Amino acid sequence: MRPITPPPANPVVEMERIIHEKGTEFERTLVPIRKAVWKRHPLVFVCFVSFGVGATFTGIEQLLLSVPFLQMYPIVILGLGVLSLIVTGTVYKKLG
Repeated sequence: MRPITPPPANPVVEMERIIHEKGTEFERTLVPIRKAVWKRHPLVFVCFVSFGVGATFTGIEQLLLSVPFLQMYPIVILGLGVLSLIVTGTVYKKLG
């Protein structure tokens, strides 16, 4: 029979500590496996990434061209793209 231990002073902090501990342990176990798979099959991962990037760009292009206004005025698409880059760059600067 285990001895009775008093409850932790702050259960939330104790739970966060346990979650962090287990996450670190899981990561330590998973990293060598992930590296080994990458070293054994790099071409497979490159093909998956290439397909994913290509499919994403094609999907976005088809989605944008399905809107008649954007099909007639492609300069609007360019403007929206540049605007999104400016906004994300500004947010990145403020966060970093």
